[in-house]
Amino acid sequence: MAEGWIGWPGWEGAHPLVVHFPVAWLVAAAACLAAALAVSASRSLALLRGALALLLASGVAGLLAVRSGAVSASVVALPLGAEPLLAQHERL
Repeated sequence: MAEGWIGWPGWEGAHPLVVHFPVAWLVAAAACLAAALAVSASRSLALLRGALALLLASGVAGLLAVRSGAVSASVVALPLGAEPLLAQHERL
């Protein structure tokens, strides 16, 4: 595995790190939207902007997760018979 920055596992090893960001940011965006319904109109605008920013960040992180997963799949040695499991993982 190629080392990039100190402590960074390289692009092929980044997949486990970046794959959870889109999910977490979608949950945070939903929380911002719910909070926007519960606060005054003057405070809800900031929460709505935060939710939009989280949705955009989630989209970008999702693209990075897919790309890093493709690179990771091309360099990781799979055990015999694991190809169907990898195909299911990609579909999910």
